[in-house]
Amino acid sequence: MVAERMILGLGAFKILIGFLYLICTIVYNVEIGSSSALTFVGCIPLLAVGIITLLYALKKTKPLLVSMLVLSIIVFIILIIGAVVLGIAVGTIDACDSLQNVSCITDDNVTKVNLLRSFVAFAVFGSMATLASSIIGCARACCKTDGDAAV
Repeated sequence: MVAERMILGLGAFKILIGFLYLICTIVYNVEIGSSSALTFVGCIPLLAVGIITLLYALKKTKPLLVSMLVLSIIVFIILIIGAVVLGIAVGTIDACDSLQNVSCITDDNVTKVNLLRSFVAFAVFGSMATLASSIIGCARACCKTDGDAAV
C-alpha cells in the first residue's frame, strides 16, 4: 500500500516538474526566437513517463508496469545527459565571468541563462523522481508478497 502511494506521488511530481519544464522551454524558445523541437527533448518524455506512472499507480496492470520501468530508464538517461550538458554550458558561462573579470552575461541574456539554470534543476529533479519510481516499481514487481492481488 505504501509503494502505491509513493509511486502515485512520484508520478504526480514528475508531471508537475515536466509541466514546469515545458513552460520554461516554451518561454526559452520564444526568448531566443527558435522553433526547434530539440529543446523539448527533456520535458515531453518526463511528462509521458509521469502520466504512465500515474496510470500504473491507479490501474496496477503488468503492461503499464513494464512500460513505466522501460520508459523510466530511458527518460532517466535522457535527463542525466541533458543535465550534464546544460550544467557544463551554465558552468562555462559562469567561469567566463570569473576568468575575464567582465560579465559575459549581458542584460539581454540574463533570462536565457536563468532558464538554462532552471533546465538543469528540472532535469536533475526529474531524473531523481524517475529513478526512484523505477526502483520502487521494480521492487514492487520482484518482491511481491502472496497477499498482493495485483502487480
